[in-house]
Amino acid sequence: MTKLEDIPENVLNKIKEKAFLDYNVSTVQQLKDAVVDEKFEEIINSYLGEATLRILRLKKDEFAAYQPTEDEIIAQIQARIDASTGG
Repeated sequence: MTKLEDIPENVLNKIKEKAFLDYNVSTVQQLKDAVVDEKFEEIINSYLGEATLRILRLKKDEFAAYQPTEDEIIAQIQARIDASTGG
């Protein structure tokens, strides 16, 4: 990565101009704030996604290990019979 002080000023100014347009800001401080907000949102969404995925995996494992009772199986089959016969 190139250090800011190594970028020629006219090139850096053009880069800033483009960044200002992309982030709809007009100062370096506003640009920095916008970038920090964007990065913060990415971090939050990353943590949220990771937590959600872990919870879903846990629930899937719990679901896969669940063994229905005979009564539950019979009730489910009976419900399908009733739906088929209008009963």
